[in-house]
Amino acid sequence: MQRLPYVALVFFILSGCASNPRFELVEPTGTAREALNSYQNSCLEEARIVVRSGSRIGDEEKLALEGKFTCQLFMDGHPLVTQGGNPIMHGGFQCTSSEFTDQYALCYLKRGYIWREVQTH
Repeated sequence: MQRLPYVALVFFILSGCASNPRFELVEPTGTAREALNSYQNSCLEEARIVVRSGSRIGDEEKLALEGKFTCQLFMDGHPLVTQGGNPIMHGGFQCTSSEFTDQYALCYLKRGYIWREVQTH
């Protein structure tokens, strides 16, 4: 009977880890491949410029981020992308999003990208 709290705790932890959703930013339909390829560099640069300017994310922009951990769009300081070039979250360790990672995601969202949960099997 003393093991029941232990088993419940382990189940709770494992179910939380297993259900950590991953998301990617999906391009709008009909976008030319050349444009998609240029977005990564332009969004990185745009995020740098906005952060340097001291501008802060407004309430409307925060809503567009939908509470996502935008820091997971980067691994070892580099943006993660799918084979098709869409930004994707690594879904691993917890991290703290920054003004830079939020601005990077917002750049894509302003171009019509949408959040889509990645199905893992």
